[in-house]
Amino acid sequence: MNTLRRCERGKHPVAKQRLVMTRCATGLAALALAGCATIGLDPPRNEDTPREVRAAPKPEPKPFPTITQNGPLVGIRIAESCMTRHWRDYDRVTVEERRNQSKGLTWFKTIAGVGLIGGGVPVLVDAHSVGSSSGNTATYNPVGQGGAYAMGAGLVAVGALSLGSAIYDLARVHGAQRTPSHVELEETFTGPLACEGPPAHGFVRVVLGMGGQAGHAADEIVDLGTLGLTGAARFDLATAIPSGKLVAGTGASSGRLVFASDGSSGIPKGDYAVGDVDLKPARAQHATKAWAALDKETCRHAQATNACNHIIAFGNAYPVSAEKAQADALLVEAKPALDIAADNEAWTAVNSSDCTTPKTETACDTTEAYLTQRPNGLHAAEAKRILVPGQQRVARLRAAREAQEAAEAARAAAKERAKAARHEECIRACMQTAKTCSDDFSSWCYRSRSECESLSGAVCGD
Repeated sequence: MNTLRRCERGKHPVAKQRLVMTRCATGLAALALAGCATIGLDPPRNEDTPREVRAAPKPEPKPFPTITQNGPLVGIRIAESCMTRHWRDYDRVTVEERRNQSKGLTWFKTIAGVGLIGGGVPVLVDAHSVGSSSGNTATYNPVGQGGAYAMGAGLVAVGALSLGSAIYDLARVHGAQRTPSHVELEETFTGPLACEGPPAHGFVRVVLGMGGQAGHAADEIVDLGTLGLTGAARFDLATAIPSGKLVAGTGASSGRLVFASDGSSGIPKGDYAVGDVDLKPARAQHATKAWAALDKETCRHAQATNACNHIIAFGNAYPVSAEKAQADALLVEAKPALDIAADNEAWTAVNSSDCTTPKTETACDTTEAYLTQRPNGLHAAEAKRILVPGQQRVARLRAAREAQEAAEAARAAAKERAKAARHEECIRACMQTAKTCSDDFSSWCYRSRSECESLSGAVCGD
């Protein structure tokens, strides 16, 4: 029997449902074929393949010093500073997986395609039994046999297109986008070291810490000289630095080297602290020269208390020098001569003739002070011989002065008593003098003592 015809006549329920399904699927497939799925990319991930480790110098805008010292001799070489850059090369592939961002549409096209094909195949199978004449009511269909074939083929074709579109979406999703590149990772730096390049040009100075260490406000700067054509130079600190600036009491034990770049090389113009130098060898050389130049015999056979002052000053200036022990030993050796000179100078300051025939009470004070300070001095016996009669004469001078002062005090007291008596007599006379006590001179009275006291200057001539 013709299924399509029965579907049209409504006598075959299954065929009728297929026809309805076929018509609905046709509309759905047409809608599905209107667009393709959107294909996006997952977040990228890197696949790195390591290669060799590499290294290269990286210049820095500052000096790289090389300083050597042998005693007071200092060698210095300045070059541009470099760091060594180490890194590893990697071959990198950036992978971005494709992702179907319209999965619902793909599933819809798949289901619609399967449904259309499933509906079109039965129509094709039944198409050969469709009657072309109305006389055959069992197989007749107005579309005819050709129309039935066309309908079935159209359903299958549309289903195949829908299913093919879904398969194409799946093919587009398959695989990933891979982007190759070259990267440098694991970067590290070592150094610094001297760059290979033109030598540095500039001036070298040493900063002396006059407050005890470099960096003090009282620092002094001593110019050493310029670098040679090779960026190197050699300096003698003992010759370049004046001895007065190496005195231990005012100088530091080390100095700071400063390189003043002129900017002609890779080092920018400016001053750079490049290192420290030991000043002790230069100070030791200065101490040796200074000790050799000192007059030691004058101190050894001292005739005056200041005969060893230059030896004492040397010890203070170079307290840690090798010659300091020799200076101390010389002072110990000269001490007896210095003590004798000090005793003689103390006796010379006494002026013993003043105490021999004293004319003042202080004439023997210096002799007495000598004996107090030096009771066993070289001139103690002579001082005692002079002091005893001298003190007796001083005592007589003191007694005469005291008697004279007492007599003068007595005369002055008597004079004051006589003056007081005259004043009292004048006051009494004033009190006995009458005066008028009224404006019309009708009554008389006497002055009071207080009134006379106030008038004493005019009345008594005080």
